Amino acid sequence: MTLNTGKTRGRWRSARKTNPTKQLTKEQSQKLARVMALPYVAGSVKARQVRNVTLHQEGRAYDGLNLFNSGHGPVALAMDMEGNILHKWEFPIEKIWPRMKTAHDAGFWRRVYWYPNGNVLAIFEGVGIVKLNRDSELLWSYDGGCHHQAYVTTDGRIYVLTREVRVNPKVNPDRPILEGTVTILNPEGRPVEEYFLLECFLNSEHRHLLENMSHDGELFHTNSIVVFDGSMAHLSPLYREGNILISMLLIDAIAIVDLDRRRVVWGLSGQENGMWYHQHDARLLSNGRMLLFDNRGNDGWSKVIEFDPFSEEIAWQYRGAKPGDFYTESCGISQRLPNGNTLITESDNGRAFEVTSSGKIVWEYCSPFRVGSGGELVATLFEMTRVDKGFFPWLDRPRSNVAEDKPRTSDSVATAH
Repeated sequence: MTLNTGKTRGRWRSARKTNPTKQLTKEQSQKLARVMALPYVAGSVKARQVRNVTLHQEGRAYDGLNLFNSGHGPVALAMDMEGNILHKWEFPIEKIWPRMKTAHDAGFWRRVYWYPNGNVLAIFEGVGIVKLNRDSELLWSYDGGCHHQAYVTTDGRIYVLTREVRVNPKVNPDRPILEGTVTILNPEGRPVEEYFLLECFLNSEHRHLLENMSHDGELFHTNSIVVFDGSMAHLSPLYREGNILISMLLIDAIAIVDLDRRRVVWGLSGQENGMWYHQHDARLLSNGRMLLFDNRGNDGWSKVIEFDPFSEEIAWQYRGAKPGDFYTESCGISQRLPNGNTLITESDNGRAFEVTSSGKIVWEYCSPFRVGSGGELVATLFEMTRVDKGFFPWLDRPRSNVAEDKPRTSDSVATAH
């Protein structure tokens, strides 16, 4: 593989005072527009009659608050276990980036991060990230091409997935490519560091994972990021504080990256081990195993797996009761809850459900939100996450008792985004 292994590209791009898209020809710019077309839609599946919470087995389902966002608009919602909406955040893209709504079809939020005081981070896919207070007032914005996910560390820094647009002759001399990057923002939303994931692979012994990488368009399509806090470093030095776990759909791989050394220190390919295909949402569990949403590796259907990253043995999985009853081609997340159950978001079908370790469904939600010219489609449920009932103290306390703007720390929540 004859790719550039130069190590001068690690600092934030604004320091170079250049715009890579201005270096492209008209034809390349047109090709770039096609490459950057938003791969997600507000809805794609015909809506069913069932709506809202359809099943709730009290005592078996984990009692908490459900936080979610979907394709019906630039909205995030807090909902109780019975389906009652308790709070809403909303902020349309045209309030801050009016030209981007048409260019990217960014009429919804791809992912949201919630702070206990009610502040939220919301990602307009491929455009940027905004921070709002609990009254949906804009605190700051960053238009750095953010996509998929942001993760907040205990010191308030924000790690967000981004992409670098450029023509790299070592990859493809004729067409622009999108290189996956990770950008760190300070708590005020200003960029302080950028890391190139291709460079991290090339600096490592795991470059073989790039053998099936396309040399045209987007290289990785990185779709999740988790930053390790060091609490499980006793299980493996790979879990040291500051290392990140990422998922890359286009090469069917997940990897741990040591950002300090700009080097991939562990990687696993679904193409090689046959464990998954076009995966999302890799997470590290408190037992040292990993939880992964496998979109199409269950004979073409979806499944969720918990596996040992070193032995590659599957410790638990959910495939659905029968073939075909659990599937989302795009998106999808899974969250291990404190009671051992797993909350699963089946995005395309607008469905979220909680299963026990034996695979029994004990809670289910079917989105009541509709999209399409005639409301014929169910809105894509991009994510649902469960938090403790007391996560938002201000929901039942005076405003003077609002919690500080600090990242989440509970295991059931902090590992979710």
